[in-house]
Amino acid sequence: MRKHWLRRALLAVCMLFLVSGGVALAQDVEGNWNDATMPAIPPGAYHTNIDNEDNAGSGHPDKDMGVGPGAQQYICPEDEIHPVEFRISSPGGQANLIIAAWDIDDETIGPGIPEDVRVRFNGAYVGNLEAAPSESWTVTTLPVTATGNDLVKVTMAGPGEGGCFGIAWGAVEITEEEFVPEPGSILLLGSGLVGLAGYATLRLRTRE
Repeated sequence: MRKHWLRRALLAVCMLFLVSGGVALAQDVEGNWNDATMPAIPPGAYHTNIDNEDNAGSGHPDKDMGVGPGAQQYICPEDEIHPVEFRISSPGGQANLIIAAWDIDDETIGPGIPEDVRVRFNGAYVGNLEAAPSESWTVTTLPVTATGNDLVKVTMAGPGEGGCFGIAWGAVEITEEEFVPEPGSILLLGSGLVGLAGYATLRLRTRE
């Protein structure tokens, strides 16, 4: 009886190790960068944490951002997949572009001179990513006008010695939605205007 109990206990311990190992492996595959301090995506923001664009604009990912399997955590200016680019879909309108970046050093080019990492939104320069002490996260917020399917491009312009960085996610937080009349509303408005025109015509004929 004792032998059966020991076997069952050993089997239970083995199963516990297997399940724990499986969970850890799944987390590694998800690409969480093994850093619990990664900034959270703002609730309700339109975002991507999976790469969805390449340098050629073909719509195919080149794994230069995000937390998906195979995503590169460090991109250097000399890499073929530099710069980092991705698209964010949203309703459009006035918005904040928010980017979570890793390891943008605040003193790499020289004392007090941070790495120069520039952000373009649909081809227009909108600002630089915030810098911080080496191997830490920064979250940069830049005001933009979203069009609905926006291209974000992040480029390291003045690479210090060994200058590299990573982008975990990008988000668009709409602050003022663009007003686009619905087809039904346009039809109702048009019908009302036609009705008013007909009424005015009838009144004019009655007077005559």
